[in-house]
Amino acid sequence: IDFSTGLEVRGTKRLLDGTETKIPLVDADGNPVTFKFYIVDANTNTVVRKVWYYNETEEEHTTKMAAIIAGTNGIAKDTTIYSVELYGNPTNEIDWLIDNDVDIINLSYGDESPTGSYSSKSAYMDYIAYTYKIIFVASAGNTGATDNYVANPGLGYNVITCGSYNKSYDSLDSFSSYSVVSGPRKPTLVA
Repeated sequence: IDFSTGLEVRGTKRLLDGTETKIPLVDADGNPVTFKFYIVDANTNTVVRKVWYYNETEEEHTTKMAAIIAGTNGIAKDTTIYSVELYGNPTNEIDWLIDNDVDIINLSYGDESPTGSYSSKSAYMDYIAYTYKIIFVASAGNTGATDNYVANPGLGYNVITCGSYNKSYDSLDSFSSYSVVSGPRKPTLVA
């Protein structure tokens, strides 16, 4: 994906402040976003997937991510947050998000036992990014203290993969993953 072209098509202002932008949070540990603990006077533009066959749960990590993105002091406070809990294979969740015409998908999860090798999980995100022109942002993973391997789907060629940066030590956080066996060099950026 040529992200510069995508940004021009979507409009620079929209992506800078989140106006009319839809950003879903896909998290593995349970999801519907609740603003009550982490976002004070926040944007309440939130859509939570509700299906009869699955009971979505609240999760602290997802709420914190929503605060960073759409909180009062968030990066894009006028964004509409779409919240969907990952259950097994992400196909149903991604299909629901495509049906809701989202702009950017945040993937706050990765392999439980990453190998640092590009897999079908990353290939699926590459396919969706290429076909639907959706921007993906994924976690590099938190195995830096053990094997350092970047997790899938963060190894996608069309996925912006984020690692964790320690400002105090001016270096990558010790838990943040960075090692790739096969696939593109990752993380794409650290924050």
